[in-house]
Amino acid sequence: MMDKQCEELAFPVLFPRGRFGYNVDRDVKLSPVKYFNARLLHYTGRFATNPEYLFFAQFIIEQKKVYDSINIALKKVYSQPVSANQLRSNVQSLQNLVCQDQAYLFLRQIPGTPSYWQKFMYEVVAMVKQLGIPTWFMTLSCADLRWPDLFQIIARTQGKDISDDEVDKLSYKEKCDMLNLNPVVVAKHFQYRVETFFKEVLLSKANPIGKIIYYALRIEFQMRGSPHLHALIWTSDSPELNNDNKQAYIDYIDKHVQAFLPNRETEPHLHDLVKTYQKHSHSKTCRKYKNTRCRFNFGQFFTNRTIVAEPLSDDIDEGLKMKTLEKQNEILISVKEIIDDVLNPSKPNYDPTFTDSDIFNKVGITEDQYYTALSISPGSDYELHLKRPTDSCFINNYFIAGLKGFAANVDLQPVFNHYKCITYVCSYFTKDETECSQAIMNAAKEAKATNMTIRDGLKKIGAAFLSTREVSSQECVYRCMPELWLRKIFPAAVFVSTDLPDKRVRVAKSQQELKELDDDSTDVYKSNITERYARRPHSIPCIDNLCLAEFAAYYYKDYKKESQETGDAQPEILTDNMLESQQTSQNEDFSLPDKIRLL
Repeated sequence: MMDKQCEELAFPVLFPRGRFGYNVDRDVKLSPVKYFNARLLHYTGRFATNPEYLFFAQFIIEQKKVYDSINIALKKVYSQPVSANQLRSNVQSLQNLVCQDQAYLFLRQIPGTPSYWQKFMYEVVAMVKQLGIPTWFMTLSCADLRWPDLFQIIARTQGKDISDDEVDKLSYKEKCDMLNLNPVVVAKHFQYRVETFFKEVLLSKANPIGKIIYYALRIEFQMRGSPHLHALIWTSDSPELNNDNKQAYIDYIDKHVQAFLPNRETEPHLHDLVKTYQKHSHSKTCRKYKNTRCRFNFGQFFTNRTIVAEPLSDDIDEGLKMKTLEKQNEILISVKEIIDDVLNPSKPNYDPTFTDSDIFNKVGITEDQYYTALSISPGSDYELHLKRPTDSCFINNYFIAGLKGFAANVDLQPVFNHYKCITYVCSYFTKDETECSQAIMNAAKEAKATNMTIRDGLKKIGAAFLSTREVSSQECVYRCMPELWLRKIFPAAVFVSTDLPDKRVRVAKSQQELKELDDDSTDVYKSNITERYARRPHSIPCIDNLCLAEFAAYYYKDYKKESQETGDAQPEILTDNMLESQQTSQNEDFSLPDKIRLL
């Protein structure tokens, strides 16, 4: 990798003349991201369809990001009063100020690293703390094998036009080969599909899951390598679940979420979609946790109405409460066993004609006993049982507009308590590569144990990250191409340090900037949000009255970039402007200037 012509020598088929690799001196200098983005979008497709080249590109891009992040991390220091002359004459004085805890978080800016996902988790937790719990947790899966338009796009890149009938005639192996050989097209298509789905369906005036005001999105990759999306979504029209408006909450859920198999005669298209994408079949992932038959809790309980289960009152005698919960557990376990045995479409003794009365008779309970058991929550918070007939115990939650619009598995779960919300955040939003995390931790421990310099220690951690990742070809594309995002939130989260001034971490100016300062100058740090807040124009009353948190929320420094990495990328569809237009100001008279000049 250190050879100046390593790219040309490693891929002679792609560079038959052995020229014009990423290390070539050009009149217009290209960053690795810009260079490899151009290569992967080459009109012939020969770079994008070479998996070895994809992983090579990812390594070079991330290696550059690691080295750049190390240089930035070594400029993060505690805010101590030192002069420009001291730092110029004694570089070691700067090293002595380096905040080691911050330095070892240098991988936070590199997509896909454990530190990157940890930072994302903190941002989502901050959103929950300030905006309240979200309304929905949504998952969009990738049904690439069932999207005929995707295969038509791939064929078009090869100079062919194929019809829907020709796509249907492709064998499973032929479809897999087309997808595996074109990871760039598949990854970009999924992103385009997700963003278009948000714009044209979720954020449309129809508001199929309510009026969306905030979201937090994460792209994750399945074992087979395809992407899928997890999303926490806040809506402005959802009632809060409590004793006073329980029925209003049930009506809201029933309006937006379905969990049943539609009638084949009256709704044939929707019936086929639900049966194709929403029917749950037990697999190895169901048994991820020990002593759990299905971690997704299928088959679900049937019910003729949506039920909000409530915990027993604290006024009830403890002994009576235990007895009631034991009886409830006994009834529901017995019903669950019959559901798993008779109502599971994947089992040979599946009987779709089996009714709820048949189940009650077989268990030896009445309908009232069953619904009483369902109405009790064994925990300390509410539980929700969606309206679901007996033939739909293995049908996953969905919403009609989502299923028709995205044409893939769509899971929509209501979120109504903090515990459930944090469970989703920790379980789905912070997943990372366990082996990579362990390797980074081991490298950090070894660096500290052997008293390495901070720079050498960071290099060791960076090397551990670069050499222990496990990614699919599509995830590789996401990490290489700047227009493809792994996470996206609205509104953005900004960290503001509230430590004492001498404990705050600052970024030191470069040596070139220090040379331009007077010897006695103490202006040796880059400006931060706290400093900019102090320099706000006091002559404008509405700006002068802002607190630090408001200033950080409404204003950011306008950095002028000489070159945009994504300047030649596909247009971004899901922009912040779309949601900003839906925001309603709590105080219509409250207005701030778009831009301000600092003192």
